[in-house]
Amino acid sequence: MMFDKATRIYLEKVLSAYYIRSRPMKKYFTYRHVYLLGTLLLCCSLNACSPKFINVNNSSTTSAQITSPATNNNITPTGSLEVAQDVLKVKGKTITLKDTKDDIEKKLGMPNRVVDTEYDFDYYVYNNNYKKLVFIAIANDKVVGFYTDSIDFNFNGIVSGSSLKTVNQVLGTTFAMDDVLTQRTKEYTVDILMDKLGTGQVTGIYILANSVKEDGFTDSINRNIELLNFDLTNSVRARNNVPVLSWSSSAAASSRKHSADMADYNFFNHIDPNGRTPGNRMNAEGISYTSCGENIIAGYGTSILSNHAWYNSEGHRKNMLNPNYRYLGVGFSYDAKSTYKTYITQNYYR
Repeated sequence: MMFDKATRIYLEKVLSAYYIRSRPMKKYFTYRHVYLLGTLLLCCSLNACSPKFINVNNSSTTSAQITSPATNNNITPTGSLEVAQDVLKVKGKTITLKDTKDDIEKKLGMPNRVVDTEYDFDYYVYNNNYKKLVFIAIANDKVVGFYTDSIDFNFNGIVSGSSLKTVNQVLGTTFAMDDVLTQRTKEYTVDILMDKLGTGQVTGIYILANSVKEDGFTDSINRNIELLNFDLTNSVRARNNVPVLSWSSSAAASSRKHSADMADYNFFNHIDPNGRTPGNRMNAEGISYTSCGENIIAGYGTSILSNHAWYNSEGHRKNMLNPNYRYLGVGFSYDAKSTYKTYITQNYYR
């Protein structure tokens, strides 16, 4: 099926998508959350056994709302919290924005990994237990933020599994349900991450001091973003009692090349300009699989909020929680001249 120019332009305006292939069925399924103009998302399916693209309403895949942090309307500019109350309890310890690097190392031990980020801080990554994942942001030996979706975290009474009502009571807000609830104070910004698609409860918390600045991207930072995304996906799986995935450098190479191609050639699709599918690209990296899946997202920044956006989209969540997958590779690309600037691809397989 050929598309007219207006339709092709419309198809390019996409922010996230997922792909599933099952080799035994000899079919390709692509359910793409596309046309994110404001909050509207439509779904499409691609069947490789047919030469035609077929627009469908798939009853098993509902539309999902993905709101960019830059356009998030569910924000309270100021609130009742003060910096002194900015206390996170996690892994049996208490963390605050007043802590130093030495304080963190004494409380949580040495991190499993220290990674440079696109901001002026490093993340201290504590990922030895994916049900209790913690990232601590350290700049100039001071804590400037943290992220966790640990099953035991407590932020001033907001815990994993808290309701929207509890969030509003603690923060003194009147938030409506959304995937991210943002409160800004004079000193810091709090993002409460919600399971809008499922339980309607809190899944995690992400806090950064307002003094944090962007530093830019390098190849090594891009690789760090990929590993953070990998950790976040395994945390989602662990919290949902699904076996965690092993890192695949071959799948990461496939994902990385696809993200770079999308940035370089200004397209957003599972099928690249050469007509290759995710399965084709994984085969080209020497991967032999029985089933595979792909998630892609563009224009949504880097690891934490992108991963959470996937989690709040039904089809992407199916890939993230598919118990049959054993391996994952992630590829991130940034190009300031491209349409969406940031591009992330996940390739799953077994």
